[in-house]
Amino acid sequence: MAAPLSGTTYYRKRTRLVGSLGVTRRKSAALLRIVLIVMASIAIFLLLLFAQPSRPAVTGGVTQNLLDTSWTFRNRSDNRKLTPITGKAVVPGDIYADLQALKAIGEPLYADNDVRLRWVARENWTYSTEFDVNERILKVAMTIWHKPSQLIVFKGLDTIAQVLLNGQEILSTNNQFVQYTADVTGKLKKAGNTLEIHFESPISYGDRAAREYKNEYGYSIPPDCTIEMFHGECHANYVRKIQAQFSWDWGPAFPTVGIFDAITLHGNDGLHLERVHVDTTFNDDDTVSIRVHADVRSTMPGNVHWDVSIPEMNKLYNARTVLNSGKGLHTMSAQFMLNKKQFELWWPNGMGAQRMYEMRVRLTREDKKAFVEKTVRFGLREVELIQDYIDETNKTIGREFYFKINGQPVFLKGTNWIPVSPFPARNNSERMEFLLESSRIAGMNAMRVWGGGRYENDEFYAMADRKGILLWHDMMFACSLYPTDPAFLESVSTEIEQNVKRLKNHPSVLVWAGNNENELGIAGGWWGAMGYDEKQRIADYRILYKGLIGKIVTEIDPTRPYLLSSPSNGVETDRVGGVSDNPGSERYGDIHFYNEVKNLWKDSSYQTPRCATEYGLQSIPSGMTMSKYLPQSEYYYLSGNFTHRQHHPGGVETLITMIFAHFPLPPFCSGVRSNNSYSVAAHEAKQCFAKNPPSLYSLIFLAESGFLDRFAYFTQFHQALTYKTETEHYLRFRGRLTDDGLGHTMCALYWQLNDVWAAPTWSSIDWDLRWKPAHYEARRFFAPQMVIVYLDDNAMLEAFAINDRPETASMTVLPMILYLNVRKLIDQRIRRLKNGPVQVFAFNNAFEPIYKVEKKMDLPPYSSTPVDVSSLNKWKSSKNDLSLESLVFTGELLNLTQQRVGYQSTVVPDRLWKVDMKRTGDVTVQSFKKVNDLEYKVVIEATAVAPLVWIEVQVDNLQAYFDDNAFTMTSRTRELTLTLTKKYDRDLTADDLYACALKSCYV
Repeated sequence: MAAPLSGTTYYRKRTRLVGSLGVTRRKSAALLRIVLIVMASIAIFLLLLFAQPSRPAVTGGVTQNLLDTSWTFRNRSDNRKLTPITGKAVVPGDIYADLQALKAIGEPLYADNDVRLRWVARENWTYSTEFDVNERILKVAMTIWHKPSQLIVFKGLDTIAQVLLNGQEILSTNNQFVQYTADVTGKLKKAGNTLEIHFESPISYGDRAAREYKNEYGYSIPPDCTIEMFHGECHANYVRKIQAQFSWDWGPAFPTVGIFDAITLHGNDGLHLERVHVDTTFNDDDTVSIRVHADVRSTMPGNVHWDVSIPEMNKLYNARTVLNSGKGLHTMSAQFMLNKKQFELWWPNGMGAQRMYEMRVRLTREDKKAFVEKTVRFGLREVELIQDYIDETNKTIGREFYFKINGQPVFLKGTNWIPVSPFPARNNSERMEFLLESSRIAGMNAMRVWGGGRYENDEFYAMADRKGILLWHDMMFACSLYPTDPAFLESVSTEIEQNVKRLKNHPSVLVWAGNNENELGIAGGWWGAMGYDEKQRIADYRILYKGLIGKIVTEIDPTRPYLLSSPSNGVETDRVGGVSDNPGSERYGDIHFYNEVKNLWKDSSYQTPRCATEYGLQSIPSGMTMSKYLPQSEYYYLSGNFTHRQHHPGGVETLITMIFAHFPLPPFCSGVRSNNSYSVAAHEAKQCFAKNPPSLYSLIFLAESGFLDRFAYFTQFHQALTYKTETEHYLRFRGRLTDDGLGHTMCALYWQLNDVWAAPTWSSIDWDLRWKPAHYEARRFFAPQMVIVYLDDNAMLEAFAINDRPETASMTVLPMILYLNVRKLIDQRIRRLKNGPVQVFAFNNAFEPIYKVEKKMDLPPYSSTPVDVSSLNKWKSSKNDLSLESLVFTGELLNLTQQRVGYQSTVVPDRLWKVDMKRTGDVTVQSFKKVNDLEYKVVIEATAVAPLVWIEVQVDNLQAYFDDNAFTMTSRTRELTLTLTKKYDRDLTADDLYACALKSCYV
């Protein structure tokens, strides 16, 4: 009442001042007082009507977690043969987990359950709960200044859903990658609210969407279905969910449904802060522009005051934004500047620290009756993608393709990430942490988030930030063409906008790519579809990836490059309109390389690109993993259940062919070989082959359970040595060109890091989180300093020294000095390599090298430098009695105190089947000691030079790795460290270890 009284007093005073003007003025003043009194009374009435005395003057809103309630699930089947199913649901989760908990199904990943359980994904399912509303949400009252709102935010619905609140539809969804918000103002009760989510089968939805699209446009969008040996489902490209859940060549089909992320109820005073996202632009004047964006839902227009603080920098910034429109989602922005001296940069793994900062944003209405706030983490680093011509005078040579971080060129060393699990809604935090930490430990600084998976949860990106793993990030489109009708484009538009805004704060995100291999598919003519010609395919491709996705990404996130596809020719693809004739050119952009015909242990088998973002080879998981998912009666290579898991076309045959081109057959088949082929005499056929004439596919032992573990060992080392050969090929072409202008290679990302089940795949870590030999090999070939040794096609040794360390002032005064094999001096001021031999060992010469050469060299920073080994080759050529099958070549770096730096590089014979196994060594565990709950020391002993040593801890559910493994042992003893990532339920003993070498592993 103070304001009306103050106003009345004011006019009384004024009346006295003008009283001499007469009665008329006094009557007018009296009338005015009456009007003011009436208005004051109305104001008081309104205040009493809408005021809420218990409500605080300022509120940030109230949030209620709706996953804390009790949820149930049930099926809604038209199939009368199917018994109705209902049970208690665990959320977040998925239908397979709930059915398994109910004991309605068994382990989905066992045997061929991916097919036997196909009915699950073809059912419609309903998840429901009942909840009471937090009183504080209901007490957020309406005033003449504010229009409160109640919102339900669904962070993860998978996928096609109708949502009902108290029997009334509030939302329908069709995109797993979109966060949905429903305004439920006025629709809530104090108690007994029901929330039902009706999920439609993604299989049924995809089938219906494909039919409707064809009816509307006269053609189908290819591919209609996966190939038969994938055992998958059709029309994944019409459904915006994880594409690999319809099956892939490395995984099964489990098209999940369910609630995979939070559902929250929000009550607020008409101001709801949905997200905060930050742009950091590095300027030429040693400043950084920080542009902060806030996505706000508001019920009323008005002025909004910003308070932005960065506590670790002792910075506080204020701004004001005018919110011109009312109801809906609005993006507001504010900008401020930082000097580079005020902060530390974020660096990739191996280049510096991963410094992160916390930013707190508070938005307050001008009347200070409502505020919202949110805290985000961000890092400061600059990304550049260099695509200059190699030679401006001869542009046909091609363009560079490499990234700079904070002005420093970075060689991307890493792998590819597929979804952490076929059931990503489950708690996979521990699995995710192990996989990313395993990448960091292996010296990786990059990882490609593959486009057939998902935009991962926030935890994944926070881990990548902490570990310095740069993320080449595909959008979630892979190996297909996609619709471009208005409804599909609208859904994709929301998907891209939300996810780019959500992820752009993370310094680990390096580059966006529109899709995986879709341009390659168009250029290569992968798919046929009646009435859908190439011209229309290219036009639709441009609409989706350039006109829509590209535009959204570059507008929302101007701080990172965007590529239309992977692989692509980069700016050359843009120059020709979006689809190149040869998207896999070695002269531009990135390539994907696969070949199973050539000898993959030969350096000359590989292309020499600017950047390789996919390359790989299959291997079989160890018996400790594989045996848990196959019936014992089918634990052999050619069993129905094993070959069911081989989704790679021709994979059963090509693995056999590739493996036995290098590895020995069982001893009873020793007389079968003739040079590099297989031939048998009549009396030998019965021993080795199931039928005559013999073939690799009819080898008897491949149908015996006793041989599968040894064959898996062969495939794993075959994969490891292939990854070593190809990756080292790319590493040594850093800063170097062939005569025809190929090279300047600056990235090597092998396919793939992880698995989603136990099967033949390209992974370096299997489904049970066991490192394969390939991951140990990656730890060696991704070391920051190393020597590469290999034999060329003429059996001449070649060697290169790799230095991936940054330049320092001391390096220019006292440069690195290298001897071949290579010793290294490191003190406080300089980095030098000295007295390093390349050594040649003979299997029958104990552990003494039969030849050693040393070379002193300067190693520039960030370089690949050839090493002169001509004397070794001259010596080798003079020894006509030496067979390559009797030699092992090594290279290593040693410091001035004769200590090795990094790892030994080794070349074993290409045709191991020609090696006299009797002369090779075997290994045993000499001692095994516990240091603490997370560390053990192991000493192994060899009888002679032992190729392909493998040490396995034969216990289940152990997350651990050795500091080195899967190597050729060239010394009599060696001490290793076993590190556990979490405490095991008992102490390990020497009996838990299995140690072997080529002659003895799983024999």
